[in-house]
Amino acid sequence: MKILNHYLFFICFFLKCGISLFIFGELFASVHDNLDSTVVHNAVIGRYWKSGFDSSAFSVFLGGTLEWFHFDRVFSPLAGVYALLPDKWAYFCIEFMGLLIAYFGMLSLLREFPTNKYNRLLSVSFAFSLSFSSYGFGLHAAPLIIAYLISPKRLSGRDYFLIFILGTISSLVLHGLLFPLTALSFIWIFQRNTSLKKFFLIIGYFSLGALVASSTIIFALLQETIYHRSDWPVLTEILDPTQIFLKMLGNIFSLGTWYHAYLQPAFLSVFILTAGILSGRKLVIQSTIFVLFFIICSSILEDIKPLYASILPTILATIQFSRVGFYSGIFLAVLATLILSHTSKTFAQKITVVGLWLYLSVSLLVGAGISFQNLGTALNSKERKEIVDVVKKYGISAMFSEELLGKNVVSMSLFQNTRGGFKSNFKTETYSCFSGYITEGRTITFGYDPMVAAFHGISVIDGYHYLYPLTYKRNYYNVISEQLVESAKGPEYFNEWGNRAYSFVENKNKVLINFDAAAKLSAQYVISSFEFSHPHLLEIALECSPIDGFHLYKIL
Repeated sequence: MKILNHYLFFICFFLKCGISLFIFGELFASVHDNLDSTVVHNAVIGRYWKSGFDSSAFSVFLGGTLEWFHFDRVFSPLAGVYALLPDKWAYFCIEFMGLLIAYFGMLSLLREFPTNKYNRLLSVSFAFSLSFSSYGFGLHAAPLIIAYLISPKRLSGRDYFLIFILGTISSLVLHGLLFPLTALSFIWIFQRNTSLKKFFLIIGYFSLGALVASSTIIFALLQETIYHRSDWPVLTEILDPTQIFLKMLGNIFSLGTWYHAYLQPAFLSVFILTAGILSGRKLVIQSTIFVLFFIICSSILEDIKPLYASILPTILATIQFSRVGFYSGIFLAVLATLILSHTSKTFAQKITVVGLWLYLSVSLLVGAGISFQNLGTALNSKERKEIVDVVKKYGISAMFSEELLGKNVVSMSLFQNTRGGFKSNFKTETYSCFSGYITEGRTITFGYDPMVAAFHGISVIDGYHYLYPLTYKRNYYNVISEQLVESAKGPEYFNEWGNRAYSFVENKNKVLINFDAAAKLSAQYVISSFEFSHPHLLEIALECSPIDGFHLYKIL
């Protein structure tokens, strides 16, 4: 059976799931920029489809100011998965689909180069290094699209249809706009050939698919509405050269700023780049230098934006063009297959193979939830600061010292208190209990992710969104203006960005929310992860609190 040829993929898949189930009792799903935003958007878009495209599904968000066209990929086929399946199973089915696309796509691409026995290892390593697929499959599908570009075979109508479908399950902003530059860079770096007609047809079909999926965003931008992104300050000065250099080094050694694409630390890059330089092959060394140049250029694109931002339309000036670096992993995988060809030095091959196995092992652990980033979700901001201070004073070993950190010591029990999964993050039993008391009006959340309430169909005034009216941002600022001063994030975090319209209440002794302003946005309740008292609030739903330690308050 041909499927047995891919045993490494399935071993890694079941190993990742097994680790997650053993540690957390559920499959792991990253919270940051995933469960706290895009997954909730996708769940509500699925309900929009299921309701027969009733736009009232989006009224749960931000005081009811958002419409269907304020969300990306509303017409992507992936939205249909959320319409057909329960949200959790839709998410994990899509994640598995993304792994398959990335794995088989990379296999197809590597077959266009000198073959070696490590192609499946390279493909598995690439697929399991990708952080999550909530933003679409543009990065997952890119190896297959590039394979089509450089293949000498003539493409059929079915191939072009597949390319179009892959576009519809990708993101226009993250993938459709940036992929053409990536494809050109790839062809130049690895000296491959393609006809101009073929290039424009493939890129055209892929971009058309992405445009269809993200047509809602295009429609939104054609409205007269002024959005919160127009409030973003345009950089007028290039950053300190030292900062740019350190950031660049971070990307060379771990693709650090592209955490939306790769599980961190993505240290495979330093192994492959080192091996490429030591390979002893002129072509490989040249390709290595060019790949390094691609990573460096991608890294500094955002930092030097003051040099070109003025010539861009306002909305394009907010796009992070440095995210073309998302595709660095593809370049590194192809570079690795060149290094592993039989003409390279054995020493360079050993560096590459060791790096691949080490990185795959770390990717499986991080993908299963064993990471410091996930561990941080078990702690509040004060506890995280305490650990940082202790480590600075006593060294890294202090994290495992019960004497120094008490209950916050890094241990199995602390991992089990993290939010890395649907059950632990969305706390369905607690919010179902609260929903019986929230009969009208909206909520604002203290000390927890407000998108959890929206996920459960509870209308909110706060949340995490990539596009919403500037007028709402101004009105919401009146709610949190005093709280921002006391927040660890500071006023600039909201005023100069504002995607996260949160309460920023981090301490029960410093609740400075303007409840009158919140009431004007229809807020009638507060959901809090901690207990506190305030003259404007009355605690209700007392029987719900013991479930997860959350509290519901009525605004007086």
